[in-house]
Amino acid sequence: MFNRFRRNLRIRRAFGTLNPTQVELPLTKCCIEVNPLDGRVRRMLLNAIATNRLPAVQRFWARAVSEFAPTTVVDVGVNYGECALGAHYPAGCAVFGVEANPSIWPYIHRTLAKRADRANFTIIESAASDRSESGIRFWLSSGGSGTSTTVQPTLRAADWQVIDVPAVRLDERITPHGDRLLLKIDVEGADLRVLRGLSRVIDA
Repeated sequence: MFNRFRRNLRIRRAFGTLNPTQVELPLTKCCIEVNPLDGRVRRMLLNAIATNRLPAVQRFWARAVSEFAPTTVVDVGVNYGECALGAHYPAGCAVFGVEANPSIWPYIHRTLAKRADRANFTIIESAASDRSESGIRFWLSSGGSGTSTTVQPTLRAADWQVIDVPAVRLDERITPHGDRLLLKIDVEGADLRVLRGLSRVIDA
């Protein structure tokens, strides 16, 4: 309880409000829309910015985009877009973001609508897998968006809401541009299925 109070105090001091709905990422100055009541957002994004302790993946992503200059970006497990929507890409870079959680889709699209380069982005509202299906089971976590998954959890059932979401083999939806692919996969245990469905893109 005390830790939560301290975290909330830091967030209020950093953002001027306890529940910010828009966040500027320190490394790139990109702004993303978020749900401030999402437990993952509070723990791993708002608190991280307030304490100047950004997650390693965000630091890596900003550096990779700057130094590697990708021609194709694929982010599987976009969440609110801290990586895919939180960087400035080279001209003509094609960015593909894949997100299975329907509750996050509106935030992604609101963020994307503000980008001048939004025509270079494709958002795939599906779970990535090794085959395309009209519906597969998706477990929504009550603890925050970051642990929702297509792999049946072992934790108690009361912590999860089960819904159906479409699944897609990404080889069927993504055509790589150029020869520099920057790939991130964060899908809570379904990584191998994603890779099987991305074999053509990776080999291109």
